[in-house]
Amino acid sequence: MSLGRTPVRKVWGGAGARAAAVVEVRSVVPCGGKEAESAEPDSGAFTISDDYPFKDRAVDTVNPSSRYYYGNCTDFVWWRVNRDAGVTAEQARSGHVKYTWGDLTPQGGNGAQWGNSGNLAGWNTTRDVVPGDIISVKHQGPLGSTTAMPGHVSYVAQVADDGSVTTENYGNGHYYVIKTSHSEIDRWIDQGWVVAKHKPA
Repeated sequence: MSLGRTPVRKVWGGAGARAAAVVEVRSVVPCGGKEAESAEPDSGAFTISDDYPFKDRAVDTVNPSSRYYYGNCTDFVWWRVNRDAGVTAEQARSGHVKYTWGDLTPQGGNGAQWGNSGNLAGWNTTRDVVPGDIISVKHQGPLGSTTAMPGHVSYVAQVADDGSVTTENYGNGHYYVIKTSHSEIDRWIDQGWVVAKHKPA
């Protein structure tokens, strides 16, 4: 059952800070719930929806296919990277994947660490995200992160003509979509709160 549409959500940067961003949360879907609203990404390749193939698994238990934890942002973004590489949901569930934890994040796999040097070999840091990129969150506030450690990692699903960026996210077994401005992402990069990485061609 969908928890409904929340048109605007303020994300706070920390104690005494002013609002860090105003973002649109398109939907929040509990684990095992219906898909979120769909919208075609600019790339035209995939719809924005909860197609995570492990919704039926116990949250916070190890996924043997990825070595991340079911229902967490890291396992969801791992799925997105593999899906983009041509891996089907059936292949992912059976362990036939292109990338595992050791391939993507050998220097530490929590959400805050995905942007670290030594992780995501071949991916370059960027300020100009495109669909398929990731954003590693190292500070409470950006993109729904509720804590600096272990942080959060988001998948860039869409970049609109107006520069707004739509990310797909998972946390505690729940799927959610956040839309924010490119200028907010730039500000978070400047503050060291996030690292954006561009997937290799």
